[in-house]
Amino acid sequence: MSSEEKKDDRKWVGVRISKPMMHQVEEVIDRHPEFAYTTPNDFIRDATRRHIEYVLSVERQAEANLEKLPDKVESIIEEAVGDSLARDFEKEIDKLLTKFDPNEKPDEFMDGLKKLLASTFGPTMAEAIANKILEENGT
Repeated sequence: MSSEEKKDDRKWVGVRISKPMMHQVEEVIDRHPEFAYTTPNDFIRDATRRHIEYVLSVERQAEANLEKLPDKVESIIEEAVGDSLARDFEKEIDKLLTKFDPNEKPDEFMDGLKKLLASTFGPTMAEAIANKILEENGT
């Protein structure tokens, strides 16, 4: 049985922090009884829980942004070159989406998109459009 296959029966694990950080935690607990932290452990568990929630919310937002990516690309292309060329480009994006799901393989999707942009608009315009897409997508 490998170490990955071993069952983890631990209920609690220890975490080490520096003395200066522990002193800051203790100061916050002393200065802010309204938060009802009774021990540094309470504070650290709550801080860890909140940070996990934050990281997961950032992941969910990134996934939501990726789902909107093809529509944003089409919108930017339409804005840059007009309806007719945008419709043709939309067909090419649909082909690209059959190869690479932006949620599953965002890097591969963006690489394919950049190649498509370069073949359609040239490398300079492709770079400008790709940067605008990434900017609007928050990446």
